[in-house]
Amino acid sequence: MFIVGLMFGCGSDKGITRFNSTPETSIISHFDGDTILEGFTTTVRGSVSDPNHSNETLNVRWYVDEHEACSGLGTEDGIVTCDIVFEQDDSELIIQVADPEGAAASQSISLNVAPTDPPIALIFSPTLDGTYYDGSYVTFEGRITDTEDAEETLTAVWNSSIDGDLEVDTAPDSEGDILGAAYLSEGEHFIKLTVTDSSGKQGSESVVINVGPPNNPPQCSINAPEHGFEMREDEPVILEGTAQDPDIPNELLYVEWSSDIDGVLGSSIPDSSGDAQLSLSGLSPGVHLITLTVQDDQDISCSDNISIDVEIGNYPPVLEEVLISPDTDTFVGDTRTCSYTFSDPDGDSVTATYDWNNDTTGTWLGSQQEITIDETMVTPEDILSCTVTITDPDGATDGSSKTFILRNSPPTVTSVTITPSAGVHTESTLSCSATASDPDVDIANFSYQWSVGSNTIALTDVITLNPSQVQPLDILTCTATATDSLGAAQTDTASVSIENTAPTVASVSINPNPAYEQDILPCSPNGAID
Repeated sequence: MFIVGLMFGCGSDKGITRFNSTPETSIISHFDGDTILEGFTTTVRGSVSDPNHSNETLNVRWYVDEHEACSGLGTEDGIVTCDIVFEQDDSELIIQVADPEGAAASQSISLNVAPTDPPIALIFSPTLDGTYYDGSYVTFEGRITDTEDAEETLTAVWNSSIDGDLEVDTAPDSEGDILGAAYLSEGEHFIKLTVTDSSGKQGSESVVINVGPPNNPPQCSINAPEHGFEMREDEPVILEGTAQDPDIPNELLYVEWSSDIDGVLGSSIPDSSGDAQLSLSGLSPGVHLITLTVQDDQDISCSDNISIDVEIGNYPPVLEEVLISPDTDTFVGDTRTCSYTFSDPDGDSVTATYDWNNDTTGTWLGSQQEITIDETMVTPEDILSCTVTITDPDGATDGSSKTFILRNSPPTVTSVTITPSAGVHTESTLSCSATASDPDVDIANFSYQWSVGSNTIALTDVITLNPSQVQPLDILTCTATATDSLGAAQTDTASVSIENTAPTVASVSINPNPAYEQDILPCSPNGAID
């Protein structure tokens, strides 16, 4: 900063001295030590003023290090600007102002210039192993991104080593994706995608592709069945055809089968020789125009067609219900019959097969319509079933099952015996025993009850009577209960009569003894017991 002074004289012994003021300046957009991005246009601002000159007469210069960046006059409001693209090695920003008389001032600040990243270019299409043709569009797809710039501010260009810069749309979406198409000449191309950001930095990616001669259409034909083939609607059919292409492997062709009645039937992948087939069932009745359409990678297609006459087919029977009769609880030894009801849309008769099974054990029991439950087949509480399958004359079938539970059969008491069975008195000792049988499980135990009328006098198999319990001529009953291992029980009884016992006399005495005529003789028993 410097000050220039000017002096003016008038006469030899008196004069007027005039001083020029120094202008003032400062950088107001940035501060010492600020960071600036490399390569981007940065606007710097400063202020200039002078006490004795108007701002518009001041000369202003901006420097980056020692290199002048901008120059010009000040503005009425004293705010001056300069657009500068900083390089990575720049370190100092200077503003300098001078008035018309040469007085000058300056300010400088140090800046850190941060390096920026170049943009990135990615090529998704075309690819090295792609197939491309002269006269057919080639798709150009990629992605351009940058660390500092928004994707939509980036510019990109596709270039071919043969065709030069290509007229392909490169406007990116918000993700940076670009998509376009162009024609390429036949030959080997070095394709390069170059992207440029706002700082002028560039990124690129490249790929080598081969563009062949113009595309040839695929060739196709239907080999089977023959034209006019007749079938029933419930029958399967295999469509067979050939799909071949001179430019790409046959496996890359898209093969579709369709019907003018049922629409698209399905697609096939041809093998390396071009053979393709599709298995079908359930075509609607009617005369179908079956079309084979083959499409290559350029959407060029060929087609062939035949007619197939599909006649109304057989409708399967419907098994409506399986019946087990009689519909009562089932026990070992019972006989059960399996029957069914059905309907058939065609009015056909049906034949039936039967399968009896123990579903609990998974054991097959028989195939007759009627079965007798054998104890060797089952255990009480097993779930048994009869499965019926019906078949119409065309071989269509339907089936269903009915299940039922085998109930436990109670035991049968075959005999009850009281020993002794005669000569029973009020003080006799008696025992009661029973035998029983069970058709399906073991007998778990026997229990006994002694009673006179409605009065129970004991719950054991052996009893010793006393006169407090029974009287002569009473009927003593033993009730025997047999219980099986599943808790089912049955009872039976036996009875004996309590007999009367004759009294006994130990001796008879007559007093007086001896006796004489006219004596009164009393006779008395001694030791009478009953």
